Amino acid sequence: MTVTVRYYARLKEEAGVAQESLETSAGTIEALWKELVERHSFTLDASLIRAAQADEFCTWKAPLVPGALVVFMPPVAGG
Repeated sequence: MTVTVRYYARLKEEAGVAQESLETSAGTIEALWKELVERHSFTLDASLIRAAQADEFCTWKAPLVPGALVVFMPPVAGG
């Protein structure tokens, strides 16, 4: 299936892109994350990342929806 993935902050820097469309065989958000860690060598632990799909936060076990926009957000610091 094809999904679009959007990255923010550190993940955007490590991926080298803000957004990408890709083919995946992942069935869950967690499986997609694992594929992306392999692809981009992300250094943050999954426990620090929030995931959203179709504009709603979701769990790591949520089924991946074909054509969905998936967003991975790391913790951010601000002042």
